[in-house]
Amino acid sequence: MSEPFFESKAIEAYRRRGWGTPLDLTQTLTTADTIVLAFAIVGLFFVIGLLPFSETILLHGTLQHPAPYVETAPKRGLLETFTIRPGDQLETGDVIAYLRPAPLSESQETERAAIQRQLQSIKREKQLLNQQHAFEQAQKEAGIQNKLQNQSVIQALIKLEERQIWSLEARLSPLSKLLKRQFISVNDWHQQTQPIIEAKANILRLNLQRSRNDEALSNLKAALPLARVMHQQRKLDIEVREAPLLARLETFEVPARTAISASIPGRILSLEAETGDYIDASSPVAKIINHDIFQAALIVPARAQHILRRGAWVELKLTSHFPAEFGHIRAQITSLKPILEQKPLATGGEVASFRAIARLPNPLVTTTGRIIPFRPGSQLQVLLPLSSASLLDRWVGQLLNLETD
Repeated sequence: MSEPFFESKAIEAYRRRGWGTPLDLTQTLTTADTIVLAFAIVGLFFVIGLLPFSETILLHGTLQHPAPYVETAPKRGLLETFTIRPGDQLETGDVIAYLRPAPLSESQETERAAIQRQLQSIKREKQLLNQQHAFEQAQKEAGIQNKLQNQSVIQALIKLEERQIWSLEARLSPLSKLLKRQFISVNDWHQQTQPIIEAKANILRLNLQRSRNDEALSNLKAALPLARVMHQQRKLDIEVREAPLLARLETFEVPARTAISASIPGRILSLEAETGDYIDASSPVAKIINHDIFQAALIVPARAQHILRRGAWVELKLTSHFPAEFGHIRAQITSLKPILEQKPLATGGEVASFRAIARLPNPLVTTTGRIIPFRPGSQLQVLLPLSSASLLDRWVGQLLNLETD
């Protein structure tokens, strides 16, 4: 059938219903009509977006304890003995087992012996250096004492000569008057004053000796701290050569045994090695489970992942043996990891669901104040509001979530 046929039928129906003169369906819309129509469509979508939209999703899960913690060996060696058995309760720091390090290889023994010989040579060098320094210091101190004694003797001799001069001058004072009066000859006067001249010469000689003695004493006193500094410098040079050898030797030291201690409190679930085994570093030794930590494992669909975040709080309802009036249990999400990948994400695959871990209080106290016993494996439900806001808010939230991820 042709297009005019349908147009005539539409006009006929329009008139039959009494709607007045029909609009010419072939008439072209003006620009103003187009703008009004566009605004009307946008307004319609905006009103629809503001309408309340509410959707909830039911999550299922179970109560469980955390996965066992695997205690490992800190180094390689022989597992000498265990101090615990499966089922024992431990606190942090309690000894689980003792590990005896493996013996050194032949090449390591050879290297250690060579280092020990070098250290013995350095030790003898240090002893000789200390002995030489002590001997030199003793010599210098003895020289200082000798110079001090010489200084005292010289000073005493100078005073003795000065007293002799004073005595002779006092005795010759009357003779000087006789010399002026020519009662004695000049030769006699020279003979009488000769001892004074000799005494003064002795004083000059003693003063020269004292000056030289003082200079030697000053040099000896100045040499003492300088000798100490030189000794410390030589000692430091030796220690610089000794330090890397000592550090290397420590790597060859084999302690009697090493304790393997518990890193967390809990109960020994199983032993992962046997006494007498040679184990490598980071090898499992024992499994520890902590029953004081309560958790809930939830399966979360991918469409609810934007609501459940790490740190979010949810209300759990136990469905096993507990009526509804017991209330809910508040729990905090601590982990959210993807599971059940349909195909590798690198090829465009999507995650079907997530596994969420929620931390529960210990003891389990509900919102009504009841205390519920913790039974691993008990079924639980979470009624999660997927969106309690408008449809527009939900679209915006999902868009922001995509940008954040």
